[in-house]
Amino acid sequence: MENFKGGEKQVSEEKRKEILERREAHRKLSERILAGTEYSETIVVKGIDNQDHEVTVYAVNDEDYRKAIKIAGMESKDLLDRNAVLAHWGLANAIAPIATRDPDICKVIKPAQSFKILEKVIEISDFPFRAPTDVREKPIQPTA
Repeated sequence: MENFKGGEKQVSEEKRKEILERREAHRKLSERILAGTEYSETIVVKGIDNQDHEVTVYAVNDEDYRKAIKIAGMESKDLLDRNAVLAHWGLANAIAPIATRDPDICKVIKPAQSFKILEKVIEISDFPFRAPTDVREKPIQPTA
């Protein structure tokens, strides 16, 4: 709740916290926009040597994402479901070399570690998933 005291506007602690969180989110978004595909974050994956390794994961642009989808053999309708995308092993293996900029990454990490890379790509590339549309079992016939 906002109060006016002595001609100055006071903001509640809750509202102040909300404003600071929004500023931080905007700051991070601005960094990503300015960095483009040079924006990266580091994750830890398990190597075939059974050791943890830090891997830099870069944001992926639309063209590279489409290449990975084509390599994985996915259809556009599959891309609407975040869970389906994150569960697609072919996409995880196709996107990992692109996002890490290491063509041999899948040869040196344990099975399924590419899913960690895919999850980070989705997060930092801000891929827009859409809510499912209302699909009816039977078509509705217009009345006269």
